[in-house]
Amino acid sequence: MASSVTCGFCQRGREAQNICGKLWKNTSKKGDVVAAHHKCMQYSSGLAQYLSYPEFGGFKVKEVRKEIERGRGLKCNLCKGQKDKAMLRGATSGCAIKKCSQKFHFYCATQNSKAFTKRMEITDHEGDNVVCYRVYCSEKHLQQDEAQMKKDRTKYRYASDSEGYSLSEEESEDDDISPPMPKRFKKGEESLTNGHSAGDQMKPCVLCFVECQAIHPNTKIAVDAMAAELYEAPSDSVLLWQNERFPFLLPRHMIALFKAVSSAIRDKRFGDLSHLLFSLTEEDAESFEKSDSQRNLLDERKEVQENFVAAKENIDNSEVGRLKKMKDLRTWVMFVVLNSALDPTGKLRQELLRHHCLFRWSETSLLKSSFEGLAISSEDSRETELHTLQTYLTELAPSMRIERFPSDAFLLSSNPLSVTELLVTHFEPLQDCSSDTLIAFIGPVESKLLDHRGLVVSCMQWLVEEYVVKTNSRVLCVFDVGVQYDMIRAVDMLCELPEGVDVQILSSLNPETDPVTCLLVDLTWKSN
Repeated sequence: MASSVTCGFCQRGREAQNICGKLWKNTSKKGDVVAAHHKCMQYSSGLAQYLSYPEFGGFKVKEVRKEIERGRGLKCNLCKGQKDKAMLRGATSGCAIKKCSQKFHFYCATQNSKAFTKRMEITDHEGDNVVCYRVYCSEKHLQQDEAQMKKDRTKYRYASDSEGYSLSEEESEDDDISPPMPKRFKKGEESLTNGHSAGDQMKPCVLCFVECQAIHPNTKIAVDAMAAELYEAPSDSVLLWQNERFPFLLPRHMIALFKAVSSAIRDKRFGDLSHLLFSLTEEDAESFEKSDSQRNLLDERKEVQENFVAAKENIDNSEVGRLKKMKDLRTWVMFVVLNSALDPTGKLRQELLRHHCLFRWSETSLLKSSFEGLAISSEDSRETELHTLQTYLTELAPSMRIERFPSDAFLLSSNPLSVTELLVTHFEPLQDCSSDTLIAFIGPVESKLLDHRGLVVSCMQWLVEEYVVKTNSRVLCVFDVGVQYDMIRAVDMLCELPEGVDVQILSSLNPETDPVTCLLVDLTWKSN
């Protein structure tokens, strides 16, 4: 007898577990049920499987729910003869050849002699192994993909599904025990796996290099507008490359950096590209200096443009960058599009989110005391902060507990522009009370009733004692600074925390050059 609970992808129940793997089920507090077979999720083009996420077979329930919604508009090319039209929906396993529009249920692909499902281990340019789950509509497209990988000198091998997961007869659809993950993944590392390639599940992002990093709060807004015009990129997928991380790199070196990055992309030297993005040294700056003394700006910019034209031909005929003049700020911007063509494993994008999503304060960072005379809308500024913090927290803590300070609602002020309040509204419905990561949202408060600065200090000191020290939990404190520009002194007071506690202060932008209204303080227990 068929199960009453059916997979949101293949529309089948427990009777298909011998083919599609375990049927996972999650029921929300509101009673909403999400169910999906393990392999249906692995071979779905828009999903990733995470080592750091133990529930639901390593898949995030909210991502599975979103993918099921996407699948409701996708019909399977192999079961079009079905009388029940609802059974056609949920075909989220697309052919691995990007130009092919064929879509399938994983179940149907395994039952058809013309289609192929392949679990593939790929060795990337850094020597790390990544597992991909791919579907091909025909042997011709399978051979085409193999030929392309050989042309790109990509090492790969096919592996059986049993190497990564096997269904135990004792498991039921209500079990919450995760299947064993492939041993080749490093512990704690998120495995990026899906039906096309390892990086396809991550949304593309646009990395922007500003030639002369103007000290102006409109920089991010202007760059966002250009990226939206060129690539239809939403604000939360546009990242500014932060040259503050490399103090030895001067504005005059930027054109040489543009040239080095674009040539690395053109020649598909991904190791060099990773170095240029994340690991620049003073020796690199010296080589840029030598290049700078002999350059002709017009010729250098022309060469950057030519590199990107050549890169488009070399990398899947996909535009991966361009150089554009930003007339409003009288400078040039280099756009690099990190998508599955340029970043097939998703590693560059992961690294960017870790290092470039937020500005990490140094011991000398100060909050700028005034932004008078600068043409910037407070609404635009807060929108930028909201998107940046929301993206960072989502990636950093897939599951989280939430605490509000103060807990009494009458002490909170009503501020529709408060970034803290907007973040609470977004994350509160997603909280997981069993998570080891706690996010504490502090304020905003009624100034006539409470001292905001004192509240922030007291809350963080209590959180450190009760959570970080006693349970070794990670605590992320989020609070508005508003017009209280001396709030940095409140954070400084935390230097007297117990030995072993690591404190990191972050904000969406550089506080000395851009208006910052919300801070994130990351409190962790240092590992021995």
